[in-house]
Amino acid sequence: MSVTLLAHDDDGDSLIYYVDDARFRLSQPGGGNMATITYTPGEGDVGVLFVTVSVWDVFNTFDDLVLNISVQNVNDPPSLVLFEAVDVSDMDQVEYT
Repeated sequence: MSVTLLAHDDDGDSLIYYVDDARFRLSQPGGGNMATITYTPGEGDVGVLFVTVSVWDVFNTFDDLVLNISVQNVNDPPSLVLFEAVDVSDMDQVEYT
């Protein structure tokens, strides 16, 4: 998932973005008014996530935006385990558990 944000400061102050969840990556190329948030959900993220994005100016005034993200579960494929080779004689019974 990728979201691009655009903020505006009426005074023309420089802006800095912040996201309150370490699973989300924030990039603000050139330190301008635009920032991009990227996120790849994992198995433990199924459900609803609330993530707050803040934008601050140089005078410590800020604005917040809360993102409501719904992560849907997917049907994961089965996995097959490869067993190690075993030498057996004719008529021996071999069991794997």
